[in-house]
Amino acid sequence: IIAGEGDGEGESDYETETVHRGASATGVVYAPLPLVNTELTALQQFPFEIMAHFALERAGGRRLERLVGGQVSTSGGSGPLDPASLRANWNRELLTCLSQAAAHLIIDACSRQMKANQKLDQEETYALWPTSGKHFVSEGADGRKRSADDLGVVKERMLQPMYKILADKALFQMHSTGQYVKANEGFFMSTGMATTGSNQRAAAFLSKHFPVVNTPEDVKSELVSSNAIAESRQLSAQTLRRLLRSHWPTAEADAADKVEALKCAVELLCCCAADVFTVPAPCLLGGTSREEDGAGDGQPQLYAPAIKDLNGVPCPTSGGTLAALGTELLVANFRDQNLLPSLSRSFVHPTVLHHLPELFSHPRAQQGLRLKEFSPTILAKHINSVLPTVWNEAPQPGIPNSYYVTWEGAPGRAGTPSFEWLDSFWAFITSQGRTSGSEGEQEREEPMRTLQLFSLWPLVPTSGSRLVRIAARNMVFIPPETTIPRGERA
Repeated sequence: IIAGEGDGEGESDYETETVHRGASATGVVYAPLPLVNTELTALQQFPFEIMAHFALERAGGRRLERLVGGQVSTSGGSGPLDPASLRANWNRELLTCLSQAAAHLIIDACSRQMKANQKLDQEETYALWPTSGKHFVSEGADGRKRSADDLGVVKERMLQPMYKILADKALFQMHSTGQYVKANEGFFMSTGMATTGSNQRAAAFLSKHFPVVNTPEDVKSELVSSNAIAESRQLSAQTLRRLLRSHWPTAEADAADKVEALKCAVELLCCCAADVFTVPAPCLLGGTSREEDGAGDGQPQLYAPAIKDLNGVPCPTSGGTLAALGTELLVANFRDQNLLPSLSRSFVHPTVLHHLPELFSHPRAQQGLRLKEFSPTILAKHINSVLPTVWNEAPQPGIPNSYYVTWEGAPGRAGTPSFEWLDSFWAFITSQGRTSGSEGEQEREEPMRTLQLFSLWPLVPTSGSRLVRIAARNMVFIPPETTIPRGERA
């Protein structure tokens, strides 16, 4: 095999020579003279020249005997093969030798750069690595059609053994340290994970903290199809979940500011959840029926092992920290989260909910990950962290000022609610009846029951900087909207 650049010196276990021939020297097969074909074979699509004692057709010209077909004996039974089949078998056996020679050529080229302490350039180094997507295409740049008849044999006999040899050599450079490792000693980015793509922050984090190798996607695909690397070495969603359970991203180590840290953590979580709605039958959550896996009630199907595997994966919270999924976390929109700032570290960050709405709103996922929808009961339990405890008193009959508290003209100061907080509170209470039923009475009934949880709290704003207790709300007069000055209607 002749390709690439070098001086041709050095001993080899294979009859292989590396010389400088230029780009035009690739894609030629000598057997031992150059083949002449109007239709290219798979062997003429490699990025190097090949010289071997291939058997040629006996019909005249310099044409390589087909690698497939003609393998039936002349007698139609178990007798000897016909000459054409013998020649095809010979060529197929030669491919095994060529796989070793091609592997040695690539190893030699990489070794020369390593000895010279040169960092391997991806484009230059992997130009010698033949890949299906790059070289085995239907039509060449010269317009000649390429034959696919023998492609399967070439891949099986030459390409796949070659990649298995390469995988066992320290030719794969890690992103973080520049050290060279064997294929199964590093991790390979999955499709869609790139340092310049939509998940670039996640990819950068993984490259920094784990032995991720700097390998083109098409080379990784050949390693996978050749079974040269284990499935666990590919950074799939399942592998990511396993890695992140033991190594959490931190703002201090991986970002100059909290915004970048949040974006990185969200990207990582999205990658970990990439397969939660990919359901390989019959692995459906809760069983094999559509009703049991959540699809029967309009919900998308969930992959149960992925949901279970997400427990322990870090999830950003509104308090700027990370919490493991599987610990009790609250799900609420941004407005409702502001009702209880003291629980910010228990709320899933709104950015996460924006990127993964179906996951965090799915009832089965919430059950499997111990997620709780924010509710009036939770708000009532913790509201004393926002309002003064002394406000929570029962009104005394005959004592008018026991039905309200004075805002002291400083709403929003420490220990008292702001106008915005009160607005959010009543918007939250009102929203509780929107899904209770289709009739007006049913929609009003739910907020009325919810208000009983806050009956002693003064949360009804009136004129004169007074807050009336909800239990005494029937004492509040609400004028028609048309009598309220336009600037005060809000």
